[in-house]
Amino acid sequence: MLVIRVGEIELAGQKCRIRPVVPGDVLRVYEIESNVFGDDKFDIMLLRDLITNSLIFVVLEDAQANIIVGFCILLEIDSVEARASGDYDPNVEPAAHLVNIALDEAYRYHGWGKTLMQYCLEILRERGFRRVQLEVNVANAPAAALYQGLGFRRVKFLPNYYQSGSNAYRMEKFLHGTGELENA
Repeated sequence: MLVIRVGEIELAGQKCRIRPVVPGDVLRVYEIESNVFGDDKFDIMLLRDLITNSLIFVVLEDAQANIIVGFCILLEIDSVEARASGDYDPNVEPAAHLVNIALDEAYRYHGWGKTLMQYCLEILRERGFRRVQLEVNVANAPAAALYQGLGFRRVKFLPNYYQSGSNAYRMEKFLHGTGELENA
């Protein structure tokens, strides 16, 4: 597991803190996961497994209220699996997969999610990752806009991607400072 710096940041007059997840956080993370993703949520056992097996799993806290308000999970893309799926490109490896990012509804549209994403992208850059990919529900225009604003581009349409039958876009971003040009 990657060692993450704990950071306190001020956003619109409110202090937030980003820190590594700990096992005691799983119930709150699951609550946010359930509220955000409904039928497409991860089950609690998978979240527990991801605590110990993720490249990055951080939580975002409202430092004044001392409550977890969001989280972000990234995994390293296995080159063997990438080759099998046709997604492997040795020129842009190592690569990471943003498995999940979620924010409590009361904290959306105030820059908290963008800050969390920027924090995780910077950790990936520092660790030498050259590319990051994610999937976003085609109906989730605010999330897609956030990702596009951060330099992600759509690369593939994925029909019936989610458990609910919803479609997704695969998006990717090349990371600055790793020998690749960042997406425009």
